[in-house]
Amino acid sequence: MDSRPSLWRDRMVFGAWRCLLDATVAGGQARLQASDRYRDLAGGTGRSAKEQVLRKGAETLQRAQAEVLQSVRELSRSRKLYGQRERVWALAQEKAADVQARLNRSDHGLFHTRTSLQKLSTKLSTQSAQYSQQLRAARNEYLLNLVSTNAHLDHYYQEELPALLKALVSELLEHLRDPLTLLSRTELEAAELALEHARRGAQATSQVSWEQDLELFLREPGVFSPTSPQKFQPAGNDQVCALELEGHAGVAGESDLEREVQRWTSRAARDYKIQNHGLRVLQRLEQRRKQAPEREALGIEHRLQEVKESIRRAQVSQVKGAARLALLQGAGLDVQHWLKPAMTQAQDQVEQERRLSEARLSQRDLSPTAEDAELSDFEECEETGELFEEPAPPALASRPLPCPAHVVFGYQGVRMS
Repeated sequence: MDSRPSLWRDRMVFGAWRCLLDATVAGGQARLQASDRYRDLAGGTGRSAKEQVLRKGAETLQRAQAEVLQSVRELSRSRKLYGQRERVWALAQEKAADVQARLNRSDHGLFHTRTSLQKLSTKLSTQSAQYSQQLRAARNEYLLNLVSTNAHLDHYYQEELPALLKALVSELLEHLRDPLTLLSRTELEAAELALEHARRGAQATSQVSWEQDLELFLREPGVFSPTSPQKFQPAGNDQVCALELEGHAGVAGESDLEREVQRWTSRAARDYKIQNHGLRVLQRLEQRRKQAPEREALGIEHRLQEVKESIRRAQVSQVKGAARLALLQGAGLDVQHWLKPAMTQAQDQVEQERRLSEARLSQRDLSPTAEDAELSDFEECEETGELFEEPAPPALASRPLPCPAHVVFGYQGVRMS
């Protein structure tokens, strides 16, 4: 039994369709053949529209869900590493405390002298300090991944899912509006006996709204309801529940958390550039699609989807990075010291690119070559840096490692070289 209120059911697409079916049945046996024809028409159109819309939105939904799953997996890995580091640190603490207690009692036994116990105590104290540093690094990475994953989940439920469902339902409504209106008009003109029912069908069709469908879809199943934010779970005897600043700086005079700040401020500036440049590219491609012949429309549509996907990924990265920077700033780091220069530089670059684009338009350069140059600039902007790779966990000791290089001019040796 459908428990939804009658008012809501009447304002849905399928509620209007049911009203039209009732009007057809009320026409009697004489209208049975016409009723079957109308049902086949509207049913086939609805099914084809539903398949077309779902096929178009399924790929975007799968990509967004895969990114959410990846974030949750990274959080699970960092939490597992944090638990392992805490257990190793606790074991080292117990061993060091046991040796120290034996020293205090002068209980060195038959196989140890007091000197050997002192050496063993020093060794265990050193190991305990090293394990404590490893525990701090693992805890910091766990906390950063925690806020990043929570921000990603919140963006997924609050922004991505409603936007996707809005696009799907509104497009489905556009496909079904014309068949439903045609059926209503046919009934009004063909049967005076079903005139009142046909008017109700037309009224129900005019009241159909995607907002009502979206509200019911989000509220009734409960699958798309936002989950509660995940909380930090201390492991074992660890009592620290916040980012812990390093006691000493690294080789270059900067701590691991300061390098995290620099990395994510640079990424925030890059995400800002991608979004602004992407919106400008979308406008140019929309203008070109309106003027392009039919054989080029499919390629332009493919480019539009690629640019929209790049902008969406940049928005997700911006949300996750902002959550990390907020946590780092709350831990006492001066995030604005790196964020302001990076954003200022990004804004200057965006303004410079905008002026260059306006210069092209002022010269009436609307050729495909100019469009390709604009899209090429956007692709170069997106490919700058590893945009969507999560940073690797900080190493225990800083070491210079070889960096990858790109060959610009290949070397060609002669026979005598």
